[in-house]
Amino acid sequence: MPPTAAPAPVRAPATPEVPRPPERSGSAWRRELLILAIALFLGLVAAPVLTFLAGSRVLGPYAGGPGMGALMAAYFRGLASGSTAFWAVALGPYVFILAVRAFVAGWRRIPATG
Repeated sequence: MPPTAAPAPVRAPATPEVPRPPERSGSAWRRELLILAIALFLGLVAAPVLTFLAGSRVLGPYAGGPGMGALMAAYFRGLASGSTAFWAVALGPYVFILAVRAFVAGWRRIPATG
């Protein structure tokens, strides 16, 4: 039998380098700031407007002056004076989001029984 050459070593196919996921710390902060900005918009603008619309339909015209502008002016004066009630309305949407998050986190910690 004639001598045969040694078989060539078998190489594994080249695997493409898996891209690493982006760092989450920056994106988590950005996401939280976006949620806070939307919640503040809802608390500072949408909540008083909806309050005015619902109140004017159910209770009649706003007694503080003509139209929504008077309510908005009174609302921002209340915020500037540090009134707890006005700040509760302004921060209410974000506090609601935090409460839902806390509830979900607590719910996930309950062990499943089966």
